Amino acid sequence: MATVEILNVPEGCESKVKDYAMVAIERFIKARDVAVAEAVTTKFESDIDAILVANELPAKFTRAEEVEDITIEK
Repeated sequence: MATVEILNVPEGCESKVKDYAMVAIERFIKARDVAVAEAVTTKFESDIDAILVANELPAKFTRAEEVEDITIEK
């Protein structure tokens, strides 16, 4: 594990800085070690898109299907 040193912390703020550092470390380790099932991710994305569309906002995760224009010349 790497050592992290935080410099120039104002006096009296040491505890809060440690709290914030722990939050950052927890988020890093969780993102690195915890894999979310694809079904959960898909449901999350569809739920968020449904809320956005219901509120007349553009969907964030849904990709519009690209349609190729194929013309046949005779």
